[in-house]
Amino acid sequence: MSAEGVVDGGALLPLYAFMGSTCLTVSLFGGVFAVLPSHTAGTFGAKYMAGMTGRMLLGSASAVTIGPRALAWNRERSIDNAIHSLADKVDPVEFAEEFGTTIEHLDELVAAKVLAYAGVS
Repeated sequence: MSAEGVVDGGALLPLYAFMGSTCLTVSLFGGVFAVLPSHTAGTFGAKYMAGMTGRMLLGSASAVTIGPRALAWNRERSIDNAIHSLADKVDPVEFAEEFGTTIEHLDELVAAKVLAYAGVS
């Protein structure tokens, strides 16, 4: 769904659902981090509270940093795999006539945005 489809088509439910879930997630993270030290102290004792809270915050920070990068890498890899899979089905002569180069230069055409996978919006 493109931005024009949301604005012109009146399909605002996905946009509102995204905004609502984002606000909910941010508020839950804030609430969890606010009560984390006291909960840790009550569960495991005040002696271990600082170390355990630090480890939990380190784990959260690592997940926030690594998670989106891993998803972006996986998305790029799947797009590249889809483009190469589709290119395997194309006649090399027709490809050369259409783009003026051989199919071996596929990666350069994609990098120059001359060739793109239509399933990606």
